[in-house]
Amino acid sequence: MDHLNNPDESVLEQSGIVERPYLWSIHGGSKIKLTKSKFSDRVNLYPNFIFAHQGDFNQINAGSYLQYENILAGLWFRHTNSNADALIFSVGYKKGPIRIGYSYDWTISSLEKTGGAHEVGIVYDFAELPNMKLKFKSKKYNNCLELFK
Repeated sequence: MDHLNNPDESVLEQSGIVERPYLWSIHGGSKIKLTKSKFSDRVNLYPNFIFAHQGDFNQINAGSYLQYENILAGLWFRHTNSNADALIFSVGYKKGPIRIGYSYDWTISSLEKTGGAHEVGIVYDFAELPNMKLKFKSKKYNNCLELFK
């Protein structure tokens, strides 16, 4: 849930106080091992979804990532209140504590003239450092971003 403090955005409007509505979101997913050995974590499928609601706007993203060792590729579909909005393609690579990813939102709605959107992400995971691994494993640590490991 975002915008719990109802920020005043009246500087954007001339008609008095304008409060940003709450943003509610629900995320879910799973990890499906595609290799037979219980000790091997080489190939995995991560189906996921995100549902978001703000004011009278709803959006759902549904898709999946496929991981092969250190390489990750994904495909998502984004749908808003009234239209299919975009196909989202992503690729990523992980080496030690560093993860690099790229995604492209290919707009399929009436906004197609925008050319879509490109995103690049670089993450340094401090939990992957040798002295931090023991610290995190010693506690009940729920790593919700395990799919990038």
